[in-house]
Amino acid sequence: MVPFPGSNRQLQRRSRRQPPLFYQWQSNGTDLVGATSTNLILTNPQPLDSGSYSVIVTNSLGLIQSSLAILTVLDPLVITSQPASQSVPREPTPLSA
Repeated sequence: MVPFPGSNRQLQRRSRRQPPLFYQWQSNGTDLVGATSTNLILTNPQPLDSGSYSVIVTNSLGLIQSSLAILTVLDPLVITSQPASQSVPREPTPLSA
């Protein structure tokens, strides 16, 4: 996924394991505090939020980790200088003989 800053992104994981199920989302292998539902909503992600995301689903029988979702947040485009007006000289019109 490649969003620009200011656009929200949602990751979702559905599991068919035996309930009750518990979810823990991770970013680059680190638990995200409070990210314990089936959905992970990234509000206004910034370039520093780029990385790999996964979820660990546990129940009484054990745990399973999802495959990685790679998120790359692009820097917004910035115009550093305004375009300048330019004129192109017109070619002289040849005279008819």
